[in-house]
Amino acid sequence: MTKNITRRAALKSISAASTITLLPASFAQDAALSITGRAVELALTPVSAHTIRMTIAPIENGQPRPLFDDGSLAQANWPQPVARLRSLPRAQQVRCGNLIVKLTADPLTIRVETKDGRLVQELH
Repeated sequence: MTKNITRRAALKSISAASTITLLPASFAQDAALSITGRAVELALTPVSAHTIRMTIAPIENGQPRPLFDDGSLAQANWPQPVARLRSLPRAQQVRCGNLIVKLTADPLTIRVETKDGRLVQELH
């Protein structure tokens, strides 16, 4: 039985980064991304030139589980992600609009910067 979670509840949980640890399974050879032992996919989608939508979805039957749309976000249809990551064997950079997302492992760090290198946000 799957339990639907609202975006609000997911954001509240993720914002408490110290209580939910998002780590690559650095002990595994493929450096799979996981939350509390469950494989996840990180998708990066540019919403505008200065806004990125980061989605972390659990993997079920080899596919990311669809998010429950409760209407809390005005936009229901999003562009295709520019990146979908299930593992992070090495540091990566992804361009999203006018922003650059820098991803490093162990612990997973998501750093969003402007084109000229100014920090916008950093998540650990």
